[in-house]
Amino acid sequence: MNIASGSASLKGLKKRKRGSEKNNYCAQVLDQYLISDQSLGNFPTPKELASLNVEILRKYCNLGLRAAHILKFAQSVESGKLNLKKFEEVCDSASYEKLYGILKNVKGFGPFASATVLMCIGYYEKVPHDTETIRHLSQIHAIQKCNKRNVGSIIKRIYGKYAPFQCLAYWLELLDYYEKQFGRLSELPVSSYGVVTGSIRSRSK
Repeated sequence: MNIASGSASLKGLKKRKRGSEKNNYCAQVLDQYLISDQSLGNFPTPKELASLNVEILRKYCNLGLRAAHILKFAQSVESGKLNLKKFEEVCDSASYEKLYGILKNVKGFGPFASATVLMCIGYYEKVPHDTETIRHLSQIHAIQKCNKRNVGSIIKRIYGKYAPFQCLAYWLELLDYYEKQFGRLSELPVSSYGVVTGSIRSRSK
């Protein structure tokens, strides 16, 4: 990446509004109530999440219906009803498909969330896909008529050669594109995280 252009992109971003009012408020809530010595980076612990009101998550973090699932999941982990240590033990010997099936049985975990969790713990066979994936394939790979019905098969065709690291290859492409647009993502303030995908989506319309 050209350093000068990257710096200019970051300065341009800083001149814009720091996301919507909801994004800003959500960032303030996280900074004030969630980010502590007990958590790493911007990720709250189950205990911290379980103490929140579902309306806070829904209204100010823009989570919609997902807020209730996230809160219930955090409460299940905190109460011991859902044992993550057992899941970790299974990870040592289970296949990707078995782990994927276990996650899909958890309330609120669909294909995207399940594949994303597995990606975060080092399983890269599946690429979590949504509208941002469709935008990426359409713009970067010049795929015409990419939609929800055929995106899965297109992903296999493009990233299948990278097996078992399909998701890693996809994310490296995606991050490279983001940083060319906005500069180094590690330098963005929390309140601007939502601006990144929001701006890209508006350009794709």
